[in-house]
Amino acid sequence: MGYLGAVDLAPEEAAGHQRRLLLGRAAGSAPFLPPAEARAVMVARLAGFLGGHAGVTPALCAFLADRLNDGFVPAVPRRGAGGAGEVMPLAHAFQTLVGVGWVLEPDGSLREAAAALAA
Repeated sequence: MGYLGAVDLAPEEAAGHQRRLLLGRAAGSAPFLPPAEARAVMVARLAGFLGGHAGVTPALCAFLADRLNDGFVPAVPRRGAGGAGEVMPLAHAFQTLVGVGWVLEPDGSLREAAAALAA
């Protein structure tokens, strides 16, 4: 990634690389986006995936669509840092799909993403 994009990783390093990239960019906290906006982040990303150029599997798209249909709402910070653009909100939204971070319950309370996925 970035200036290290041409560096080859050893197999044991590569195994967790994508996860570390994702989790390392999820820096932020409350206040969170309203549920409709957090879900819109997921819908917009899914639409991008379905365009056919993202290089993701159909299984990922189906998993994301299932979570949207389940009412899954990631806790996405409302504010970011400077030039981070969409990286931080997307990291918060999608870390939940690997069981890290928080989701918003219908009553507004927080629940660990791992528990929400298990349910």
